[in-house]
Amino acid sequence: MAMADQVEIAGWRLRAHENLAAAGCLAARTPPLLYPAVSRVYYACFAAACALLLVSKRRPNAQRHGDVWLAVDELRPGSYFELQELHSWRRKADYAIGVIPGDKARELIAKYSTLAREFGTT
Repeated sequence: MAMADQVEIAGWRLRAHENLAAAGCLAARTPPLLYPAVSRVYYACFAAACALLLVSKRRPNAQRHGDVWLAVDELRPGSYFELQELHSWRRKADYAIGVIPGDKARELIAKYSTLAREFGTT
């Protein structure tokens, strides 16, 4: 693997790791900041997915998240719909187009933190 590819993979993994850490901190504080935590876990999954694609010798189209989710689904069948679901929740968190109950937000943070780790952020 070329050094430039290794640097790019490391960059995506770092972003995923930092976004996961931020999601955890936001959710754990008193009072919790759950909407920003849901947003951060979304971006952790996105960055982890980009790293996963690069490790798999695929070039992610980072400007189009849906393209990244489709490419990841080829490697991990079934993940596309999970990631689209997270995208829907992230839009609610970021754009106030819906409510995310506290228990649901915590569930999303736990579920997708695990998925990001499975993609290889750590």
